[in-house]
Amino acid sequence: MLEEDMIDEKQYIEANSTPIIVIPKSERKEVASYFKEYIRQYLEKKYGYNAIYKAGLNVYTTLDLDMQIAAEQALEEHLRKFDEEKIEKYEKGELKDKELFTVEYDEEGNASITPYIEGSLLAMEVETGEILAMVGGRDFSKSQFNCAVQAKRQPGSAFKLFTYTAAIDNGYKVSSKLKDEPVAFFQEGIKWRLLSRTTDLSDLDPEFILHIPPEKIWIPSNYEGDYRGEMLLVDALTYSRNLCAVDLILKITPQLVVEYARKMGIKEELLPIPSLTLGACEVTLLEMTRAFGIIANEGVMLEPYAILKIEDASGNILEVNSPQPRKCLSSQTAYIMNWLLQNVAERGTGWYTKYLGRARAGKTGTTNNFTAVSYTHLTLPTN
Repeated sequence: MLEEDMIDEKQYIEANSTPIIVIPKSERKEVASYFKEYIRQYLEKKYGYNAIYKAGLNVYTTLDLDMQIAAEQALEEHLRKFDEEKIEKYEKGELKDKELFTVEYDEEGNASITPYIEGSLLAMEVETGEILAMVGGRDFSKSQFNCAVQAKRQPGSAFKLFTYTAAIDNGYKVSSKLKDEPVAFFQEGIKWRLLSRTTDLSDLDPEFILHIPPEKIWIPSNYEGDYRGEMLLVDALTYSRNLCAVDLILKITPQLVVEYARKMGIKEELLPIPSLTLGACEVTLLEMTRAFGIIANEGVMLEPYAILKIEDASGNILEVNSPQPRKCLSSQTAYIMNWLLQNVAERGTGWYTKYLGRARAGKTGTTNNFTAVSYTHLTLPTN
């Protein structure tokens, strides 16, 4: 600048003697990173690279920023608790498969675990299908894999939604009786048949049992490991009794449950087998959110969407999205299922949601590795 006569000698001396202050890079995470990447992928696929990065587009989304911030904070808070519990067990030597985890400590003694638990959250307006918040993971800078829309996971008991919906829609009542009793199944080809009404197979010929490969036997159990005999349908779902769900799917047939899951928007592969009712399949969070939305919306399905309108750089409208309702279930079935799911949230396995302080309904689910998933819809205040 001095050589180009842009500054004089005095200015040069002052500038040269002034220390350079480096402002550290902010560690603050960018808000809605997964949502924005979800939008970007859609735009690039439909409109191409040049339209996005050269010509330019004006994109109006469905995102509720306040809700998004709250969602990210809530998910991180609860997942951090999972990590802290795991670290505590690790330090006490109580953590199984300890070699799969690494615990590191910083200079201040704070512990962190690798790999840390991941999670996702999706909030959708059930009356429109608008995606209001999307959290695809804990840290976009470390992983761009969007667990909310890309991850295929076992839903556990949350899949009972489809079994009970199929039953209610085909004549079962909340007072119908289901069996919470021990059973064992034997696999014949792709089908499973009832093998025993015990868990130790004591009612079978020992010689017969010796000729059955262990992997061909399935003995479902309840989370608590107990049995309550005959139960009302409402209580069976409220307390998520696995044996009752198995009894029910056998009565209405696994194929019918597959049909209702398809009708309610599940597109992943589903096998018509008894264990399907306990979530022995893989689904995405987006699919399950859409399905639960049907119950909250009086039997009407809304396709989730994230973009309201797209304009080119000159303001010409390229795309407009609006709700696309499709009647999926009768309003009567949806009403009964909504009431049943309210029981789950009020006095069943979802009782912990009571701190929300408002009307709610939903279903919890736990996989064999005790990984919790939960789907809840709320009745929000209008003011």
